[in-house]
Amino acid sequence: MSFYELADPVVKARAKAAWLNEAELVHDSRRRWARGWQRVKQVLCEVRKEKDRVRREESGLAAEIAWRRDMITEDSSAEEVQALARMEGRLKAQELRDAREWKMRSREKWIGEDAAPARYFFTRLKLKWAREAIVALEDKDGEFLTDREEIFGEIHQIFQVLYTAEDETSERMQEREEVIGMMNKRLSENDSEQLSLIPDAQEVEKVVFGMAHYKSPGYDGLTTDVVCECWDFVGSACVQLVQTIWAKKRVLRADCHGIIKLIPKPGEKRFLSNWRPISLMNWTYKLISKPTTALTIYFLWEVLKKARLNQHFLQLVQGFTCGGQARVHVNRGFTPDIQIARRVRQGCTHAPLLFALCTEPFMRMMEEPETAGRNSRLDARKYLLGSACRAAMSLVRKEPLSTSEFVWVFLLEGMTLFMKRSDG
Repeated sequence: MSFYELADPVVKARAKAAWLNEAELVHDSRRRWARGWQRVKQVLCEVRKEKDRVRREESGLAAEIAWRRDMITEDSSAEEVQALARMEGRLKAQELRDAREWKMRSREKWIGEDAAPARYFFTRLKLKWAREAIVALEDKDGEFLTDREEIFGEIHQIFQVLYTAEDETSERMQEREEVIGMMNKRLSENDSEQLSLIPDAQEVEKVVFGMAHYKSPGYDGLTTDVVCECWDFVGSACVQLVQTIWAKKRVLRADCHGIIKLIPKPGEKRFLSNWRPISLMNWTYKLISKPTTALTIYFLWEVLKKARLNQHFLQLVQGFTCGGQARVHVNRGFTPDIQIARRVRQGCTHAPLLFALCTEPFMRMMEEPETAGRNSRLDARKYLLGSACRAAMSLVRKEPLSTSEFVWVFLLEGMTLFMKRSDG
């Protein structure tokens, strides 16, 4: 749902009144936040219904203007000319409103409001719908599905298997213990306690206004620019929501609900491998935390415990990592909910910090006399890691490289180039 009508001061005043009236009736911070935005959306729906009514009333305005133009002569009175001018102004204003609405729906950026008509943005939106439509999909048996419900079911089943957590084995636990044993305790008791302090209003406001604007919304439909626009009446509820989650160390399932948007890649759209999934999370999830990178969940927990992060902070991180749900958005519809339990999410400002924590054990391996590549007890994956570490060290020390280390230098340079292109 788009909130562009809030730019109108009259509409914003109506939304503010509805929010404050709802806030007086609800005392729970979570319900106040959800019910408040629900009332704002209801106000916007009422505004759009009023616009549709006005649009229907003015549907014959263009024909009437054309008829009056033909009737205007040199003998026409000033009142008739002024009436025609008022009708033309109403028609022009309606065209601008239509163009602005379709512009927001199509997510197109244009230099001027009147630089393109409504037909342009509406056409762009229809082309986008057609580009992202899956009319046929190959299933696991090699047969092509064309029925809408069958396509939804196949996509739901594939992503459900994809995001199902792998079973923990004793071998993996032993491998983790070997690596984590190389990590030192970094945090003091005071530093660990600082992570449990409840954020104050200034911290929350700074975080909100520092978040990126104009990003695709999640399942709740909220974006940072909308919250900032309404901060004068939603700010206190936002602060109370964050403080409640932080104090109770409990995350609701609705906070972790997301949408998996499928973006087409070059190639046949009949194969799901040619579609790239993009996660769109709820705004509340973005505000609190989105830990972290695509690291194994069990390994991350043990590393954080080894770093002496307190249990309060770990519960918050786990709350926004485990137990999340998502729906796949395809063909302008949604599949049933999928339980996300395989990976830790990525994309937030905490990601580099937690990633650095999880890479420290591997960096410790470089300091050992016998690195991973020379220890027969370690498997092939650790051998590759050891080769990569030695290659990086050789580059720093300007030492000659072995064949395997030269291959890793080539791969590292390729990854660096790829990351630069991605950032650009």
